[in-house]
Amino acid sequence: MRDGFKPISDYGVIGNTRTVALIDREGAIGWFCSPNFDSPPAFYPILDTHYGGYCRIEAPGLKAGSRHYIENTAALETILECRNGSLQVTDFMPVLQDGFAGPRTGLVQIARIITCIEGRVPVKARICPARGFVHRHRGKLPRLDELRSRYELH
Repeated sequence: MRDGFKPISDYGVIGNTRTVALIDREGAIGWFCSPNFDSPPAFYPILDTHYGGYCRIEAPGLKAGSRHYIENTAALETILECRNGSLQVTDFMPVLQDGFAGPRTGLVQIARIITCIEGRVPVKARICPARGFVHRHRGKLPRLDELRSRYELH
């Protein structure tokens, strides 16, 4: 780490042909713009840790482990070592017919599946889009209760 920033080699890439996200070795999103490559970023802590927002995973004693792409896919699988066990994080962007999350939002989906593979690990997902992102997309972002019912989140 130099000047508080991770080297680009610490990031894996997921994408859907329209845009990409960079995922660091601790499972945090370092860069993501939506819906296209040239759109304003939703997350960019790779460039600005104060205003760039964040989408990260928190667990006691979390340390980077191994990572790889799942065979014949663009899905990135990261193993995180924690104080009381291990987590597996699988990240990907679904490629839909029009390349978007849906006609209502025009936003791209990032799928993040967090699985405890060893022990019992309390996990928090912290999400705070970059300053200005929510304002630009007000009324287009799905509500948390919609996401919970659509994806059976608890």
